[in-house]
Amino acid sequence: MVIAGLSGGGWLMFALISDPAVVVAQEGIGRLPFDPTFQHKVGELLVAVPLFLAALFSSIRPKGSIAHNLLLSWPVTIVGGALNAMAWMGTADTAPWNEPNRLWFMLLAVIGLVGPTAIMALVNREKSRT
Repeated sequence: MVIAGLSGGGWLMFALISDPAVVVAQEGIGRLPFDPTFQHKVGELLVAVPLFLAALFSSIRPKGSIAHNLLLSWPVTIVGGALNAMAWMGTADTAPWNEPNRLWFMLLAVIGLVGPTAIMALVNREKSRT
């Protein structure tokens, strides 16, 4: 899990640096916040990091602590989900709705909006069983 997270994080950081550099070089820095790829990369980071950390520490931290951390990170994942929804809408004129990147944008938007709440419910349900 750690290797997958670190390799995915490394790939994400590389893309987070290289993709905006292309946008800035071609269209200027003023276009960067409105670029769907940049919105997606930042949103992906905001969704993935809290959920990855919750999964990583799930075996060594008490369940209540994980649920509390997810509760605290929920605003971050909501912003990440909203950025992915904006990226999905921003690519509507260039790609069909069923294009794989657009589906990934929408999946991350849904995970960002409801993922922490669903995981907290599962953790609390399992905590009440034990």
